Amino acid sequence: MTGLVSLLAQLEGVLSGTAGLLALATVCLFQHGIHVLQRQRADRSTSRILGEVKGLEREVMNLTRDKMITRLENVVLREILTQNDPERAYAVLLKRFIPDPDSGFAAIIRLDRSSGTVFEARGLTDESLAEFTVDTHLLATLASGSPASLEDQALRKTQLHASLNPSDKRKASRIFLIPVGVGQELCAVLATTQLLPTAAPLAEQLELSTRLMACVAGSLKQLFTLEHHTHQLRSTREMLELRSIADSQSEQPLRMIERFIVRLAQITGSERASLYVLPKEGASTCKALIRCGVQLPPGVETRWFQHEDTLASMGQLYGQVTVFDQLHLKRVGVDSLMQSAISAPIRHKHRFAGLLCLTRRQSSAPLPVDMELITWAADVLSETIQKSINFLQIERQARHDGLTDLANRRTFDLQLAREIDSVQQGLGLECSLLLCDLDHFKLINDQHGHQAGDLVLRETAQILREQMGKIRSGDRALLARYGGEEMAILLPGVGITGALRIAEGIRASIDAHPFPVESALISVSISVGVATCPLHATSPEALIAAADAALYEAKSAGRNRVCCAQEPTAVAATGVS
Repeated sequence: MTGLVSLLAQLEGVLSGTAGLLALATVCLFQHGIHVLQRQRADRSTSRILGEVKGLEREVMNLTRDKMITRLENVVLREILTQNDPERAYAVLLKRFIPDPDSGFAAIIRLDRSSGTVFEARGLTDESLAEFTVDTHLLATLASGSPASLEDQALRKTQLHASLNPSDKRKASRIFLIPVGVGQELCAVLATTQLLPTAAPLAEQLELSTRLMACVAGSLKQLFTLEHHTHQLRSTREMLELRSIADSQSEQPLRMIERFIVRLAQITGSERASLYVLPKEGASTCKALIRCGVQLPPGVETRWFQHEDTLASMGQLYGQVTVFDQLHLKRVGVDSLMQSAISAPIRHKHRFAGLLCLTRRQSSAPLPVDMELITWAADVLSETIQKSINFLQIERQARHDGLTDLANRRTFDLQLAREIDSVQQGLGLECSLLLCDLDHFKLINDQHGHQAGDLVLRETAQILREQMGKIRSGDRALLARYGGEEMAILLPGVGITGALRIAEGIRASIDAHPFPVESALISVSISVGVATCPLHATSPEALIAAADAALYEAKSAGRNRVCCAQEPTAVAATGVS
């Protein structure tokens, strides 16, 4: 500065006037330029230093955040590894992702043959759990180890989103899929609507979540393997138990099948089970052969049976093992009592032979091991049912008349003895017997031939069956061919008044029915004798004798009529034994 003043003084002495002023201005401008350059250099230096400071601050913040994330990762892993119960450990993990289950959900989906079942979940309804799975096309991305993020249209197009019920869909504006394992080792997928930690950038959240699931992949796979072996052992034990029942030779086939189905229902957690079969070859609709399970009140039982029939019809239509959840049940018209059901078709020689139906009041998805057992049971039943049907056919042939398909005389005698014994022991109030004989049947054979006579007998038997179907006690009534053109009807629990009414209905139906014989229609009539235990007799022989005497009276009085047996005193007076 002193040099500058000295310089100016010298210039002032040398220069004067206008030329001096110009020189002075030039010097000032030069000096100002130097000052500006020095200031810019200082500003750049300051900016560089500030940038370095901010960079250091960011680095410190990143280090702090990384340290916090690492600490969080360690805490979460410690929480999982210190749990004695594996399922509890993964429930704790999901709680970290979803603190409030009302605002989001998370689920670990176990992968098995490119399909999935929920291993552990938080925030999902039972309805969604039953269907929740990962789309197959997403598994390729996840197998590479990369997480996936689904939102908007991409999310709505997935089966994953479609499996959610409305309340869960409202929580799922975005779903993250985190792989558990890589490539062939991909054993599960974490599906979650929220990531850890909450305030971190998305990239860091995905990175942490992926690391966490990679850390637990080994233990989770070991757990799945252990469960698989446990299920295999359980399944083998249960199959052996059911097979021993199916191979039992010490009981009636239907009783054996019922024991088999009851045990299957118990193993699979079903409350009721029913077996449907085609009633005869060529039939299109299956009928219930066995219904078993927990006892139901009468009104509830009737409705439950109707629901089972509906499920059997749908199961026959579907033609494959079908799981009915609550929504599916409502779609097919089952809107009460049941919350879940399974139907499994039974095939014999690749043809539909029947159907197994398992039902329950709780809404819960069946375990894969249970589905395998039910499918296996349906195959076993196909063999067992056919053997049982063959046995029953042989047994039926031994108990039934080949021409009319009514019970034969031996079956009638045994059942009559049982019913009379029941009345005598006070287990039944009364029991009535109808002896029916076609009028002038010999003339039909003589005039039209024995084939026409056989046709009349078959049609008469069918009319009797139809009449029995109209009465309340029809399910206990026994129709038998007693001999020749004579038929017997045993009516347990029916008194004399009801028996006479039924007999008159039979007589009128036969009388009004035109029988096609050759190319013509002929009329046939029937005579009926009625007797009741204990009113007319207290032993099988005496009851038959009383009904036979009443039948003889009907024949003697002109045929085509119903006559009632006389009471014992009157019988003794006339000498009829």
